[in-house]
Amino acid sequence: MKITDLNPQLVWKNFHSLTQIPRPSKHEEKVSEFLYNYGKSLGLETIRDEMGNIIICKEATPGYENESGSGGEGQNKDAPTPTPTPTPSPAPENGATPTPAPEEEPS
Repeated sequence: MKITDLNPQLVWKNFHSLTQIPRPSKHEEKVSEFLYNYGKSLGLETIRDEMGNIIICKEATPGYENESGSGGEGQNKDAPTPTPTPTPSPAPENGATPTPAPEEEPS
């Protein structure tokens, strides 16, 4: 099963699209543009502030206009995970060539 097959499909489709954008620290321009365009595509007030933060505003559900608002905040960067270097096996005492450590499978 693919992530885009999960329910609700629209949520997982959008989440998958977001995860496909490289966004290492200090290079979040592409993901910021994606979020900005996503808010605009929904017809929502979408703002990019002087620090590059993306703010997407949605009006209250009818009947809740006088309730306190809610908000969410998150970071849109993805810190790369370092790949560990395999440690080779020590040389056998009999002088045979050591067997290298197996490569770890990416997760």
